[in-house]
Amino acid sequence: MVKTIHPKRGFTLIEVMVSLALFAIGILVLTQSFANGLWCKIKLSKENTRPLTLQIIRQELMTLPRDQVAASHLLSLPDPSTQIRWTGKVHFGKILHLYRVTVQIQNTKESIDFWIRRPDWITASEKSAILSSSLNDATP
Repeated sequence: MVKTIHPKRGFTLIEVMVSLALFAIGILVLTQSFANGLWCKIKLSKENTRPLTLQIIRQELMTLPRDQVAASHLLSLPDPSTQIRWTGKVHFGKILHLYRVTVQIQNTKESIDFWIRRPDWITASEKSAILSSSLNDATP
């Protein structure tokens, strides 16, 4: 019986090292792209909270009495790690029941104006003063 000699099967050390190096480069590229994607998501989520913040502040302004607007308020966003402190200042205009409220957000030092119609914020003396000044402006 004749034995056939088979050449040794398997990979050489060089082939294994080259394949491991290529695998490591591929993993490095995937890791970097994943980290970059997470960074972009975090940055966008922080930037996209501004409209939500403004909407929540406006809702609070619509429920607060006028004398409490100037107090400091702590606003908790849906993200539990984000809290914003804000104060407001009510400005009276020439239009009855329409107020400009300047809100100062203390975390960003940003100032935002809201125009709000609140009939319950006016007192009788302020109402008569606005009406008399508008009547004086209307007379030639």
